[in-house]
Amino acid sequence: MIRLSEQKLEYFVLGDSSLCIYTNSTLDHICDRRLQQIGSPIRSSISSLLKEGHGYMSPEIKQQKQTLLALQNQLRNHKDGYFIVSLDPDAAEHALIGEKPLPSQKNWTIALMTDGLSRLVDTFEVISSWENLLRYLAETPAIQVIERIRAIEYADPNGQKYPRFHKHDDASMLMIQNT
Repeated sequence: MIRLSEQKLEYFVLGDSSLCIYTNSTLDHICDRRLQQIGSPIRSSISSLLKEGHGYMSPEIKQQKQTLLALQNQLRNHKDGYFIVSLDPDAAEHALIGEKPLPSQKNWTIALMTDGLSRLVDTFEVISSWENLLRYLAETPAIQVIERIRAIEYADPNGQKYPRFHKHDDASMLMIQNT
């Protein structure tokens, strides 16, 4: 979440969301990666199995995902794990928080997005940078952005080309521009 004032942006990032802030020709990308760091060897194994063509419904993938989910459940809202507020309001104390001055002149952009949308850059790599993603989002109607994500997911239903934990994920975004 963000709060804007005339002089600054305050941010709060937790879970699997990303924040991109573009000001004065500089882009800051802020993302809480703690969840993705849980069970790295298991995640690598799942990716390898998907690349080999096992698919989401294979017994091997199902077993690996169960193991990973058990580990995630054990480390949810734990100092050595990751934090989700919906299950424990005290988890908010562990968010990535900060402030960024906003230029008084125009020409800044802020985008909040879930991992289902950021996968255009960090999973599918069909958009080469966060700067290019912001340009794309500014120029493309939201429905077309979602349709593009879904088309890529449907074209790779077993995660063989783009290994990912879920076949589909939530894809939400809020973008504010002052140009």
